[in-house]
Amino acid sequence: MKNLLYILRLKSTLLLLGVIVLTINVNAQTKSWTGGINTDWNTAENWIDSIIPDINTDVVIEASAKYFPVVNTLGDSCKSLLIRDGATLDIQPGGSLFIAGNLTIGEGISGSLNCVNET
Repeated sequence: MKNLLYILRLKSTLLLLGVIVLTINVNAQTKSWTGGINTDWNTAENWIDSIIPDINTDVVIEASAKYFPVVNTLGDSCKSLLIRDGATLDIQPGGSLFIAGNLTIGEGISGSLNCVNET
C-alpha cells in the first residue's frame, strides 16, 4: 500500500512539474522585427505575427529588415534583445525601452544601439 501511495504522489508531482514547464514555454515568446512597414517599434505589422513585444518577449532585430526600429515613446519593453550583425535600433528623445534580461548587440562583427540625447 505504501508503494502505491508513493507511486501516486510521484505521478502527481511529475504531472505538476510538466504543467509548470508547459506554462513557462507558453509564456516565453520570440518575436523578430521585419520592418516591412516603417521604423515605428509600435506598429504591429513590423513584427512577425503582427504582435508588438512586451515584457515576456525575446526580441530579435534582423539585419534583413527593410527599416530598422526606432523607439520614440515611453514604456516599451521586452524580455531580452538581440540586435543582429548589421542591424540597428535607435532610441529617440522621449522614448524608452526596458529590457528585463539580456541585451546582445551584434554577434561578432557589427550591430548598433543608438540613444539620441536632446540638445
